[in-house]
Amino acid sequence: MKESEIQSKMIRYLEKQGYLVVKIIQTTKNGWPDIQAHKDGQTIFIEVKSPTGKVSELQHYRHQQLRNQNFNVIISSSLTHLQNELTAISKELHSQRTVSNSD
Repeated sequence: MKESEIQSKMIRYLEKQGYLVVKIIQTTKNGWPDIQAHKDGQTIFIEVKSPTGKVSELQHYRHQQLRNQNFNVIISSSLTHLQNELTAISKELHSQRTVSNSD
């Protein structure tokens, strides 16, 4: 499956889940992730790859920049993998909120 087809499936899924989705076509930062998904005050950056695609050194660098700012970055080549990652992030955020509410 082509990367563009995977992206389209992911975008449709994210929008059905209530995310405001932005597909990055051109930016002043080369290596920036393909998709930004915004919901409940959180932004998740998603790098979409075909099953045989590879993340470049520049993309790894950009992803680390985002992680250093406490953003979640997902690298995914399938909708199922993306769904699993979103579930894990959701559980982690819920856990953080529960801990902070008990302080």
